[in-house]
Amino acid sequence: MTALASYGAFLFDVMGDVRGARELLQRAVSLAPHHAPSLTSLAAILQSEGAHPEAVEEVFLRAIVAHQELLSKHLTLQEGGGMGMQGGDMNQGTAVDLDGRTQNEKRVASAEAAACCSSFAGWLWEVRNEASRAATLWGAALSIEPSNLAALRGASRLFAHVALSSSCASEPAPLRAEREGKGSTGKLAEGKPAEMAASLGARAEELYMKAISLEVRVCSYVVRVC
Repeated sequence: MTALASYGAFLFDVMGDVRGARELLQRAVSLAPHHAPSLTSLAAILQSEGAHPEAVEEVFLRAIVAHQELLSKHLTLQEGGGMGMQGGDMNQGTAVDLDGRTQNEKRVASAEAAACCSSFAGWLWEVRNEASRAATLWGAALSIEPSNLAALRGASRLFAHVALSSSCASEPAPLRAEREGKGSTGKLAEGKPAEMAASLGARAEELYMKAISLEVRVCSYVVRVC
């Protein structure tokens, strides 16, 4: 399934073959309904095609669940000492190699899960105007991978937007959207507008500075490598 998912992502991201990528990933999902990378890529493709919001959200939710299950599996292996520490007939070198492979797989799984959460959050905010769910998912992405650049950028924009809306209107836009049934802000809507604006503004600045710092480190690394 990993090969199908990777080729499907290649067709979509590099070749621009949206139809071919969708058909390939739908095949992958039909063969392995809980394959997290395939579900994540399929959700992104459906989103780009402007599919019905309910269909896009369904695939995103399936992807989130699949990623959770995968991360739980790696956490269980880690708590049990890693794959390489199981089985007394293994020599020490083999055990270390397997344990290192498990840690690398966990890092990859964490990065993919964070990317999925961030993509879903961006879609929820931009398409569904659901600020609270978006904030929750960006928070989940950063708890999984604190240096996830997409989540840092997205969360900082969201908090800055809500803070600005709160400070410039007697009835903040997120509250108005919630009252009119256009979205849900949940905890983002708590407190007085001025207090909420100050708090969210500070949080937005914090996340934005983290994103800038990370971008600088990435650029410096690329320059050194090249």
